[in-house]
Amino acid sequence: ASHLPSVLRKKRAVFAAVAMALAALFVEGAARILEATVLNPFRPPYRSSPTRYYELAPNSRISNGRTNIYINALGFRGPSYTNREWVVSILGDSVVFGPARESNTLAARLRRFAPGVNFQNLGVNGYAPWQEIIAYQEIAARRGFGSDFLVLALTMNDIPKGEKARMRRIARSAAGR
Repeated sequence: ASHLPSVLRKKRAVFAAVAMALAALFVEGAARILEATVLNPFRPPYRSSPTRYYELAPNSRISNGRTNIYINALGFRGPSYTNREWVVSILGDSVVFGPARESNTLAARLRRFAPGVNFQNLGVNGYAPWQEIIAYQEIAARRGFGSDFLVLALTMNDIPKGEKARMRRIARSAAGR
């Protein structure tokens, strides 16, 4: 009889923990659905990539009915590569990919300051630095695409502890060292 209260307490604690876990899963699922449908109406068209896990589908369009985002033939946002005097490729994640309006992206803003320079927006939502560098290497090899300058835009969440060494190796490889 003395075991009964402690057994009941343990069962109640387990029941409470399971109920909280189920509630958390429900809230997470509802948040993901809300984010995908209401908060973020722009869902870029992704396709599978053997080296980067996923990539933007070339020559595609994203629309919410008022604003269109075009993905160029290289599989990135903004105008396709054109022969200009200088080419600057900006690698990054959603910060470089930019907001709904093309004119508000980092590359578009830089084009206004330096009209003779071709700023290429190579940002893809959710990419880690290693994916960004591999994307550039693949495009350079596949299309003969090259840059006079390469900018790797990083934010604080881009470099987890375990990825710093891997990023250094990939960067050395990209630089030919």
